[in-house]
Amino acid sequence: MVITGKWLLKYTYVNSGRVFKFDRAYNLDHDEASAVLKNYPIEVVMRT
Repeated sequence: MVITGKWLLKYTYVNSGRVFKFDRAYNLDHDEASAVLKNYPIEVVMRT
């Protein structure tokens, strides 16, 4: 599957008991999106 275009990423990051929530729009190409999906616990990824 080719992942391109603008995506809204919603994910929660926990560090030392502190919770950080992100809800940001990114313009990603396939490689960038793949890297994000591998490195972050994505809750929702959708095309905008």
